[in-house]
Amino acid sequence: MSVDVLILNTATVDFRRGDFDFAGELAGPGGLAKCRTGDMPAFSQQQFAEWIEAGFATVGGPGNAAPLIAKAGLRVAVAVELGPGRYGGLDIQGRFFVDQMTASGVDVSAAWVHPRLPTGTTFVHQRAGGERGGLAYFPNANNDFDFEKARRAVERLVPRIVYYMYLGLSDGGDANGGGDLGRAAARAVDRPDDGVGGAGKAGLVPAVKIFRRRATLGWLLVAACGRA
Repeated sequence: MSVDVLILNTATVDFRRGDFDFAGELAGPGGLAKCRTGDMPAFSQQQFAEWIEAGFATVGGPGNAAPLIAKAGLRVAVAVELGPGRYGGLDIQGRFFVDQMTASGVDVSAAWVHPRLPTGTTFVHQRAGGERGGLAYFPNANNDFDFEKARRAVERLVPRIVYYMYLGLSDGGDANGGGDLGRAAARAVDRPDDGVGGAGKAGLVPAVKIFRRRATLGWLLVAACGRA
């Protein structure tokens, strides 16, 4: 089944607590620090599960946009990399992400399970009064984003819009100085429509226009496909 919007990359689960002082120290007041997987605090999966149950977690990245798009009545899917684990093949963060997307009517058939890296995780230092003290973002599986997998997802789902989210927050997505993403976008622009709304094997999407838009956490690349 085709979709109206396909969102690529940067799946994350955001944990917000007042005792995440380390996040504020890493990022500074209201700032964002992109951190290495090896430096992620060694919280257990059980601890994450308890925080989720207690309401300290929300989905981020495409988890913010996709449910709103679905609520507007459009068909939306996400193509993201999630971490492996014992929660139906996913770690608890990935399971929470999938469950929240499914409950919102978002297609998760293009989500992949990374063989070793955990799901993207963000720790938000929530200060008194609800003020955000700083974000420590661990891309984890997002760092290994694969544009070839994304191309196959586009060919299968035939979206009208491909929305890459975000620039600057994924080593794989930003590889070669953004050249890999740029080449994917160029293939999208240069590929002529095949007349039936399907993406050819060499292209990312048929007959698109590319837009860039400033966002809170980086640049968004939006490719609007030429399918009626």
